[in-house]
Amino acid sequence: VIADAMLTDAIGVTAADVAEMSAGGSTVVWSPRSNLALYGRTAPVTELHRRGVPLALGTDWVVTGSMSMARELACADQYNRRFAAGRLSDRELFEAATRNAALAGAMDDEIGLLGVGRKGDVAVWERAGRDPYRAVIEAHPARLALVLRSGKPLAG
Repeated sequence: VIADAMLTDAIGVTAADVAEMSAGGSTVVWSPRSNLALYGRTAPVTELHRRGVPLALGTDWVVTGSMSMARELACADQYNRRFAAGRLSDRELFEAATRNAALAGAMDDEIGLLGVGRKGDVAVWERAGRDPYRAVIEAHPARLALVLRSGKPLAG
C-alpha cells in the first residue's frame, strides 16, 4: 500500500500505483535531471499531475543532478515543455520547488509559504515584465535582487 508516503524519483511506478498514491495522499520528490542522466527517463509526471499527486522538486545529488534548485527548476520546465506537452503550469512548477517540497519534507508548517509564524525564507528576482512564476523559472543569478533567510537579509 502506497499511502501517506513521500517517494523519491518514482520512475518505476505504474498507473495503479499512481492511483493508490493519489487516494492515499502521497507525494513524489521529482529530480528530472538526475533521473534522465542515470536512467534515461523520469517519473510519470503527467499521470501524477492528472491524479493530483503533489510533485516536489529536488536536486538529488550533484554528480548527476543540478547544482541548485534554480537549475533543477529550469530542467523541470524544459522537460515539461518538451515531453509533457506543458501540462504543468508555471505556478505548479514553482509550487513543486516551494510549497510541495516543504510538504514532502514534513516542514510545511514552517516553510514553503509566507505567513505569520513561518521562517520567512525568500528569494526575489527581477520580474522584467514577465509573469511572476515565469520570472522565477527563468531566474539567473545576475538577476537576483534579494535573499532573506528567516527574514534576515543574506544578499541583495
